[in-house]
Amino acid sequence: MDAGGITWHTSFEESTGAELAVTLSGPPVGFRAPLRTAAAWNTGVAGPSLSAQELPEQWVSRNGDTLVVAPRLHGDGAGHPGLAAYRSARTAVYRDGVLIGETDAADGVFTVPPSPGRYRLEMRAEPVAFGTVVEVAWTFRSEHVPGPDWRRVPLRAVSFDPALRADGTAPAGRAFRVPFRMTTQAARAGRPAVEVSYDDGRAWFPAVVTDTHVAVAHPAGKGWVSLRATAADLEQTVLRAYPFWP
Repeated sequence: MDAGGITWHTSFEESTGAELAVTLSGPPVGFRAPLRTAAAWNTGVAGPSLSAQELPEQWVSRNGDTLVVAPRLHGDGAGHPGLAAYRSARTAVYRDGVLIGETDAADGVFTVPPSPGRYRLEMRAEPVAFGTVVEVAWTFRSEHVPGPDWRRVPLRAVSFDPALRADGTAPAGRAFRVPFRMTTQAARAGRPAVEVSYDDGRAWFPAVVTDTHVAVAHPAGKGWVSLRATAADLEQTVLRAYPFWP
């Protein structure tokens, strides 16, 4: 038995005082009776997500010689795309190594040459209410898109979803599994290489990566874990992804 053909649009909002700190969204869903269900929201590590695309121009797409850049850089561990209020942000588009344009925001609209080229999209965002800093760089090939339709460029991103304690921390001084999932647009998922840092990105160490999780070893004491994922077309860094405590 279905729910009368009703489609639900799900979302999550978190505020700090009068300011909206983060907004997450999910794809349209339909539920089957009985209407009791559970879903995880706002979990794990904030970072870029390319899921829940509803409009053809989401999240990075080209129409003619216009490139629209508006990915969600503050998604949760479950892969829900999200936005945050940012203290600072930057978006820059390069073509064959030459800067095409940049903005001081986590999005932008760019006019690009019609001929084929190799692009590099760099983004950085520092939320107002969180210690996490997200940096991502995507590379892809693109050329003029004929006709009225939008064409998504091929991108991948990694959502990390560690099982943190109720206070948002992980245990110190022990091995720890960090499940992950790939979100994509017009691309295959694949498996990234992942590195871990315990000093805010000054030194990085390779982590063991399986198809489902990353294995790290938390030091003793108190500190922060930073995560860096790389693939042929992706460089993604989350500084201060989550804290560890005794």
